[in-house]
Amino acid sequence: MSETSETTETTGTETANPPPPNAEDEIIRFDNLSKRFGDVTAVHPTSFSVRRGEFFALLGPSGCGKTTLLRMLSGFHAPSEGRIFIDGEDVTALPANRRPINMVFQSYAVFPHMSVGQNVAYGLKIARVPKDERARRVEEVLSLVQLNGMAERRPSQLSGGQQQRVALARALVMQPKVLLLDEPLSALDAKLREHMRGELVRLQKQVGITFIIVTHDQDEALSMADRVAVMNGGRLEQLAPPQTLYESPSSRFVADFIGRINFFAARVVAENGARVVASPVLGTLAPALTPPSAAEGEEVTVALRPEKIEVQASPPTGDDPRTRSLPGVIAEVSYYGDYCTVEVDLRGAEGSQRVTSFVPNAIRETGVQFSPGQEVWCAWWSSDILVIDEAAN
Repeated sequence: MSETSETTETTGTETANPPPPNAEDEIIRFDNLSKRFGDVTAVHPTSFSVRRGEFFALLGPSGCGKTTLLRMLSGFHAPSEGRIFIDGEDVTALPANRRPINMVFQSYAVFPHMSVGQNVAYGLKIARVPKDERARRVEEVLSLVQLNGMAERRPSQLSGGQQQRVALARALVMQPKVLLLDEPLSALDAKLREHMRGELVRLQKQVGITFIIVTHDQDEALSMADRVAVMNGGRLEQLAPPQTLYESPSSRFVADFIGRINFFAARVVAENGARVVASPVLGTLAPALTPPSAAEGEEVTVALRPEKIEVQASPPTGDDPRTRSLPGVIAEVSYYGDYCTVEVDLRGAEGSQRVTSFVPNAIRETGVQFSPGQEVWCAWWSSDILVIDEAAN
């Protein structure tokens, strides 16, 4: 993807050079936005829009540019180039305190010497909102985040999840057009983090404000967001709904970053006058799976998600609708409670490769117990195979 690439939505995947979005639909627009720190380019020229009232996620590994993008939106960083629009207004040069947005930080940043109510009312007090209205709005927002009756407590008397709610209430009470969340759940334990995901989604749908969350956690982004922008090396790799990112990744990076996946080396070859993809392990794939842009002789990558591979103790019968199956030997089995990961050394016609399969523990007593050294068969639907127009590394 070039440095000046933009995104738009087509069949779920967003590609270069979009038409201008409907102004009524967008709340945020980045127009060729970039940021450099000396000789380092943190964000390459990037253009995309965030829709009004959606839960939007910026996802990527550390150093990918997602937080820099968020800080430019919030006004904490000035862009090197490009413009930022909020609700149709060019805010590129507008100070942070004059932008119609608010932010919830990873550390919550609640004032320990103030009560919950005082924390939430702080921004309203600075804005010189009348006392009666402050009290009403604080009471309303505490009810919204389910902290009724806790206005007099100090942050030290609250759990981590409750402190997170205080930070949310303090941001929401200002009635921003956009709420920014910078890794808001990373300080919570796993169980509470999972619970707060649902709470944030409920809250966002209830208030109708656009939420933009920055996270490196794939599960967090996929489970919460309406659309996800995946960033890598300061560039936007793909912008699409969660299901599209997972089932139809536009690049090897996205396929690898979103969930677990098995990659196979392959090449585009000519067969019976048609271009097809041939893999030493998986064999020749259906012509329909060949990328239109891939030239004959070009190396590509074939990918298959672990949950798409079914491990069977015996060869598939002739009635099995799966169009592909190969023998193999189990190398490792790891138990995770609700499922097992089964590593299989798959034997293809011209080579072998270890693959990972997710086997659900759907019933307490399974009819088949897999163990290392066991001869098995792996089967999958041809429609579950992905072909990515990039060479396997």
